[in-house]
Amino acid sequence: MKSVLIVGAGPSAYVTALTCLELNLKITIVNPDINNWDNTQKSNLNQKSILKRRYANRTLYSLPAKISKVVASKIDIFENFTVGGLSEIWGGVFFPPSMSEIDFDLSTTAKFNNALDFIEKQLKVDTNNEVYKRFRNPIFPSKMIEGKPVIAYSNLDSIQNWSAADMFKNEEFHNVEFIDGYVQAINQASNENVEIEIIDKNSEKISLEFNKVFLAAGVFGTARILLDNAPGIKTLEISDSAVSFGLGIDLSKKTVNSIDKVMRPERVLVDFEDKGKVRYFVQIYRISIEMIESLKYRHFHKILIYIFNLIGVRLRLVMIFQPANNSKCIVMNKQVNKITANSAEPKELKSLQIFSRFKIFMNTKLVPLSYFMTGKPGAGVHSGAYVPINKPKHDGVIPTDWATWPDVHVVGAASLPSVPTGPIMLAGMANSRLIALNVLMENN
Repeated sequence: MKSVLIVGAGPSAYVTALTCLELNLKITIVNPDINNWDNTQKSNLNQKSILKRRYANRTLYSLPAKISKVVASKIDIFENFTVGGLSEIWGGVFFPPSMSEIDFDLSTTAKFNNALDFIEKQLKVDTNNEVYKRFRNPIFPSKMIEGKPVIAYSNLDSIQNWSAADMFKNEEFHNVEFIDGYVQAINQASNENVEIEIIDKNSEKISLEFNKVFLAAGVFGTARILLDNAPGIKTLEISDSAVSFGLGIDLSKKTVNSIDKVMRPERVLVDFEDKGKVRYFVQIYRISIEMIESLKYRHFHKILIYIFNLIGVRLRLVMIFQPANNSKCIVMNKQVNKITANSAEPKELKSLQIFSRFKIFMNTKLVPLSYFMTGKPGAGVHSGAYVPINKPKHDGVIPTDWATWPDVHVVGAASLPSVPTGPIMLAGMANSRLIALNVLMENN
């Protein structure tokens, strides 16, 4: 029986593991704190790692060495990346990518759509959602569409949250070996098994060999592993969707005037171009305690927001995601004993003109209250697309000038050909299944 190591325990790792189980492979999953999952307590701002954005300006902060060993400068990175990605709680908006945005050939596109079908059935995604159907069906007429978001969690304040902690406890995973630790070293000699060094929760070194290794440690976790171990790579350019933020007032008396506990979008608005590409993807949020706590001057803003709420002003946060070809970049560089992450100038970022911004507010039926602020790289958290695509096979293998590791494959958003304008989680999951099937079926 062939042995497979999956590094990570988030959505992409979960789908990769399911694919390996279908082929009766021996699976090992390594992820920090994997044996300490306790997802039964009611979530709160201190326990919850997902959706903890930080809008305050940061000049410097460090991520724990055992996860990413990164020093980030002038970059807004999701707080969940600092504790190991999406393995603890899955959250956010669940939409598939518009395939007109992703540069796949017809055969790969068909396989990608089959992978999406598989995921929809596994996770019981609401495919009847009008916006969801518009993304999935490219023959729909071009139009702007508004609707409710498809959320990737049931309720963050319920007794049981939806996460890898739940998924990997299913009966089908009872023969999977879980290791509480992180990958320190990778090596593969020609035509030999992949040698892996893991540091476990007790700081002990474990040396193992596997036939195949899938890196599903998230965009930043996988980047850390590659930069630390691949001898031919010193710098990675990570694409990140361009996002702008603004405040508006909802004058409709039919909408709720309340302050939520956590950030969750109230509705979404998508504008499609003639050829099916996304012109922009908009998420509208009610004000939440989580949002207030993340502000730089939160005490002042908290008073202001509560006054608005008291007098009946319905504040809304508007987030506008621009197309992938307008992406920003996060440049990660390997240095002595650390990896630095810096924001790069956008290559083709088209600034939203005053008329365009006003039009978006009109389409969302909001009255503008503030200017749109352009977020720094990482603020949109639609990051990825830094491993060159090996067409037509698309097997996630890294280039030979980085390292000669024919049996190490990168799955998830890191090996997408481009970053979708809208939510990226489903795209990363489908890409993981596509790569795993391409790799494993070829070797069977």
